[in-house]
Amino acid sequence: MSTELTVDVAAGIGAHLDESKGKVFLHYAMMNMSDFMALQSRAQPVIDAALENSFKAPYLLDQVLALSALHLLTQDVVQASSFRRQATELQTRALGLFNKAKDQISEDTYVPTFLFSSLLGLHVLHETLCQRHDTLAEFVEDFVSYLRLHRGVRAIAAKYWHNILHSDLQPLMYTKVVSEKTEEEASGEDTRHLREFLKSSSTSSTSTEACLSALDRIQWVLDITKQEPSRSDVGPHAVMAWPLVIPDEYIEALYEHRPEALVVLQFYGAIIHRHREFLIFGHSGSFLIYLVARTVGSFWQYALAWPLQSLRDV
Repeated sequence: MSTELTVDVAAGIGAHLDESKGKVFLHYAMMNMSDFMALQSRAQPVIDAALENSFKAPYLLDQVLALSALHLLTQDVVQASSFRRQATELQTRALGLFNKAKDQISEDTYVPTFLFSSLLGLHVLHETLCQRHDTLAEFVEDFVSYLRLHRGVRAIAAKYWHNILHSDLQPLMYTKVVSEKTEEEASGEDTRHLREFLKSSSTSSTSTEACLSALDRIQWVLDITKQEPSRSDVGPHAVMAWPLVIPDEYIEALYEHRPEALVVLQFYGAIIHRHREFLIFGHSGSFLIYLVARTVGSFWQYALAWPLQSLRDV
């Protein structure tokens, strides 16, 4: 490891972690970041950005190390509790540093800000999905908190989106290319039954339009995935985009436990289940499908046929 790299790592580790442990996490990230970001290309641009910005945007390096620790805890049962504690401490510090700097995001820091929002989203989503909730209400509370956090952080970098698309990060965002192809074609039929059910007069409510919009984005995810079935990155990335493209009104309906919003959430569980090999999701999709099914009641069972069938098809 070069002198410059050693200095950068030491600067990013700080009080929560000794330097040797930080180097372990960084080395592990260098070797495995592509896996826990579901990338088909190398993740070196992410590591490079974290190191290059370790002084002006230290929150990114902290979050890289946090995600590395989070992944390590799934690989080492003996040290799992220690890795979990370190992942939490690093993530907490990263978010604190970001909150202090968020009003000064500029041309110099929009790349680390965007990457930070992506990695933070991965981290918090994994923790939310993989925690075993006893009730759907408990899950919804945590999931809505995740949605608000991820969307809030991402929004800060949103005005630089055009720059990001034409930056060195472009090879990491292939899903954007596939999405543009999808928009030129007719939507699939996977969500048709629920869409028709929600549009029926007997289920109409003030939140119906928001739920239909969120459901359309589920179909969008499915259509994107069908475009490139041989690529292992497109599906997980499309699924991870769903929380960022749904309307605020849907999140509010979900927070209020509107049954139509909960049913759409079950479809989200189904698309997660399709990509359960991705470690961020794991087997959380099937758990969410069953959690919604046992909560919303028999009135919705016909509309829920597709998610339940997905458990048998995949």
